[in-house]
Amino acid sequence: MEGPFVFRLNDNGTGPHLLVQVCTERGWREYAGENNVFKDRWNLWWRFGGFSMSHYRPLFPWQFVNRIPKGNSICRKDKLIRHLKRMKKVHGSIYDFSPVGYNLPSEYTKLAEECSRCEKDDKVWICKPVGQSQGRGIFLFRKLSDLSYDNAAVVQRYIENPLLIGGYKFDLRLYVCVPSYRPLTIYMYKEGCKWTFRQLRRFFEQSGYFDWILWQRISCLVTLTILSQAAGIPRSSNCFEFFGFDVLIDENLKPWLLEVNLSPALSNDCEVDSEVKKPLLHDLFDLLGFPVCNTGLSLFTIWSSLDRIEEDGEVSSKFGRSVKKRSKLGREAETFLNLSSETRATLRQSTPEVCPTTWPRYNPLLMDKYIRRYKGNTIENHASPPIWDNGRDWRASCIREGGWIRICPFVRTKHVENTGYTGPSPRTVENEIKNMVLSIQKYLKAAKEVQQRNEKLTDEQCNALLQNALELNTEIWLPE
Repeated sequence: MEGPFVFRLNDNGTGPHLLVQVCTERGWREYAGENNVFKDRWNLWWRFGGFSMSHYRPLFPWQFVNRIPKGNSICRKDKLIRHLKRMKKVHGSIYDFSPVGYNLPSEYTKLAEECSRCEKDDKVWICKPVGQSQGRGIFLFRKLSDLSYDNAAVVQRYIENPLLIGGYKFDLRLYVCVPSYRPLTIYMYKEGCKWTFRQLRRFFEQSGYFDWILWQRISCLVTLTILSQAAGIPRSSNCFEFFGFDVLIDENLKPWLLEVNLSPALSNDCEVDSEVKKPLLHDLFDLLGFPVCNTGLSLFTIWSSLDRIEEDGEVSSKFGRSVKKRSKLGREAETFLNLSSETRATLRQSTPEVCPTTWPRYNPLLMDKYIRRYKGNTIENHASPPIWDNGRDWRASCIREGGWIRICPFVRTKHVENTGYTGPSPRTVENEIKNMVLSIQKYLKAAKEVQQRNEKLTDEQCNALLQNALELNTEIWLPE
């Protein structure tokens, strides 16, 4: 008998209607709250803020969260500037996709020196409060004497030559998913918001722009930005990040990173939102291996990794210890049996005939007493390979799932058994980042050579030339 896949929103159970609608369409059940015996019976906790480190320690194998530990520092304006400055100092001009910026008040002196040096150029600067969003508190200035701020802020060069459509500037919202940092795996969705990419590409075509190279620069910009914080991410599983990248395009078709959003809006405010975000979420959950029916918490099925339970024998689990089984169902199952018939009927609702057989079957009622000390998803555990408890192995990540296309790594990695995995050293991580930056430099160079060909090429021809030049084993990201 299968139990429902349970989704949980924030701490108070509220969330965007579109997200709730997608979860419901997949046959999932909404979390009932903490004031009942099933308070730990949830599968996905989607939170718009961050989780404290303590939230990751008690995670059970059937539980997943939408935040990676320490995985959102690029979403703070001041930390993003700090990360990108450090990477530019190490790797050079490849990180020249963010306007020159300064963190205030700590870098006020450097800003004053730059303003004094460029005084004759009459440059425009933009000031953004660190703790604000959605454009609140932002203002422009030319002279340092016009700058005033009460709290921490960032000041950046204002991009004065943006590409205009109908006399108005615009920016793009790009949706990015990072399900793993060890190995680093990044997916980007083929459609965006504010403007659909289909509309934008039609404008480029009508205006005579060759935009193929633009999208290659954008995909590399996203990977390079995420790489800037990769060294500080601890090893973890059963968690992912969902980002919203805001990118501005100038009149030379150069993309500029404006900011990275931790919780991109999932509201359904306009026709474009419904057209883009609903399939985006369905494809995202498919990518992460979440089911399309009520097959989350199995009430009476032993989790597949446990050995067979004998009537009066011992239970040998993957957690490395044996425990005496007290009874066939145990106290937790008795708790379920003591519930009202209506509650039991509700919990038992499922549609197993349409469920994928690859989704692991868990039995939290029987397993709770065996895994109270389980630390499988904690920061401290470095003994297991990078495989999620629903079977997703990011060392052999898929190239595409629906509209999500893998942009990192460029080449599909092979599945290698490594039961003695202890986690990479800091030096190893830095070397991996360095090698990845070098591979992106090579990618951009090859893409530029394709662009510089004189003949008019279709997207398919450009993709084929780039594939052959780099011997890629992945799909090249390009909006449809």
